[in-house]
Amino acid sequence: GLETELDQQYHRLFPNPVKAQPYQPTPSRSRRVVLAELYTGAGCPPCAGAELAFDAALERFSQKEMAFLAYHLHIPRPDPMTNPDTVSRKDELQVRGTPTWFIDGKRDNGGGPREDSPQIFEKKLRGAIEERLQAPAQAELKLQVSRDGQIVKVNCQVEEIQDRTPDLKLRIALTENHIRYTGENGVRFHSMAVRSLVSFSMENGPSSRLEHRFDLKKISTALKEYLDHFENNSERFGKFSFLEKKHLMDPNHLGVVAFLEDTKTKNILQAVRFDLSPAKEGPVDE
Repeated sequence: GLETELDQQYHRLFPNPVKAQPYQPTPSRSRRVVLAELYTGAGCPPCAGAELAFDAALERFSQKEMAFLAYHLHIPRPDPMTNPDTVSRKDELQVRGTPTWFIDGKRDNGGGPREDSPQIFEKKLRGAIEERLQAPAQAELKLQVSRDGQIVKVNCQVEEIQDRTPDLKLRIALTENHIRYTGENGVRFHSMAVRSLVSFSMENGPSSRLEHRFDLKKISTALKEYLDHFENNSERFGKFSFLEKKHLMDPNHLGVVAFLEDTKTKNILQAVRFDLSPAKEGPVDE
């Protein structure tokens, strides 16, 4: 019962300084789902304020309004939630420091201790997200998710693309929505961590239907192999040992996010999010 007791103490002593109220749609609200992507690190002290600000955004905006992805990185210290897909995405968008985030492809940043999270939320996140909620969606994504044992099956229907170019890619991310790990920044719980990310080039035509199967066992094995190798082959940190290796995923806290991206302009045409839970067995439409 030690971890449960520590969880309770953490919630009591370190509540989120941001008190977010549910979003109330305006008459100009479109059908867009805004994609928020945060590049963070459990070993990054200035990332604490950003992580808590995005936690507040998850309280304010429902999955019909915002899809959130957290890419963990070994910046400035090793982070056991980092994986090859988060590093690859960082390189693709030329992210050089944490915290950095993108709202529908538009880059911003702003770090600080947990006490700065209200300022980050109010001055940088809330307005940017709500402004994008009024922008027209440039495509329609329909997501079907089902789970059979260790397999999470995803079908995504892409329709009504407004500006089809050769640079369009559909990305599908498997997320672990609640991870307990206390790194150097002092944040004990981490939201929507990307565990696997796959990409599909879009073919010509009025619509496309794409399918992917996430094998939880294979992903966990690959994560463990990556962390083992990193411990012994890191040029920056030398040989070391993680306090914990967060390669095992909790099947009760999984989610899927799909988004359509113009890889040349970095514009996000549309996103969709679905959170799996034990109570939702079988195919679920979103």
